[in-house]
Amino acid sequence: MNITPLIIEIEQIAICSYSVAGFADFITSNGQAIWITNPSKNVVQCFNSQSKFPLYEVVVPQAVGIPVFAFCAVWVASLTEQSIYKIDPETGAVLAIIATGLGDHTGEFSLAASPEGVWIISAESELSLIDPRSNQVIKKIEVSPKSYNLCYGDGALWLSNQKLNSIQRIDPHNLTPHSQILVGRNPVFLAFGCGAIWTLNQTDGTVSKIDPRLNRVVDTIILPDETKGDGGDIHISHGKIWVRTTQVLLIQIDCHTLAIEKIYQHRITSGSGAVCSQGPLVWISAHDIEKLWAISVS
Repeated sequence: MNITPLIIEIEQIAICSYSVAGFADFITSNGQAIWITNPSKNVVQCFNSQSKFPLYEVVVPQAVGIPVFAFCAVWVASLTEQSIYKIDPETGAVLAIIATGLGDHTGEFSLAASPEGVWIISAESELSLIDPRSNQVIKKIEVSPKSYNLCYGDGALWLSNQKLNSIQRIDPHNLTPHSQILVGRNPVFLAFGCGAIWTLNQTDGTVSKIDPRLNRVVDTIILPDETKGDGGDIHISHGKIWVRTTQVLLIQIDCHTLAIEKIYQHRITSGSGAVCSQGPLVWISAHDIEKLWAISVS
């Protein structure tokens, strides 16, 4: 049964609505606060819903990519320095700067964390593992070219490839790559949650659901036509799939029924950005109009 999604003006329901100068983009969280990259200001900014201003800023030259919170620290890439910054979440102090190199110079990549450490595509066709104790790269593995975005789930690393239109599963223990899983066209961002891997296929305007037990796509969600194109983000939380695209601010999809429940919009064209949950909240950025919102999940 088709369900007509609710259309919601985000300013009417947002519990936080911030103007953030620069290019506030990708977000990570530890459940207590969020950290957002702002490459044009050369900082990472820490926010929570109780403060009208950033709690602090950390200088990270051209901070790019999707950061990750893991091992009691925030890990974020510096495009200028081709390095990963490790940041104390309480104080904002820089605990380490790890020279890794970066495979993708557009900034549209992601870090991931597993029990073994923090992972980054450190060069074209090269995946590196950072030991969170020594703050050094301890392992490298060759991967397919044009693979830049990572997530961890169900005991494995998952790596999207824009050229092959596929997702590769990698065993983080023995670094064994598995066969490519074909998805939609131009999969960039991906996420794990609700027992599955989900990819945002930008050219198609679709979301693929991968069953990690079967290692194959088991469902495809067709998004509205205007979602087709570059940019965006995908995040799983609260039993929902949250999809951010350049032309549509935010789409809320039920993980189980795969029905599009709500479409959030802004009164002016907002451009691309990111989405990330923090406790009962979901945060949405729109760097083109210098905005950041938090909404309550109900």
